[in-house]
Amino acid sequence: MQAGLPIHHQNLHFVFLSFFFETYCIQAATAAAAAASVSELFLSGLGIE
Repeated sequence: MQAGLPIHHQNLHFVFLSFFFETYCIQAATAAAAAASVSELFLSGLGIE
C-alpha cells in the first residue's frame, strides 16, 4: 500500500475525474438532444406525426 501519496494529489485526481465525467455527460446530453431534434424534423418532413 502506498502510504506516501499526498492527499492533495488525490484531491486533484478526483477533481479531474469529476470534471471529465461532467463534460462527458454534457456532451452525451447535447448529442441526445440533437439526435432527437433531427429525428423529429425528419419525421415531420415525411408527414409522420
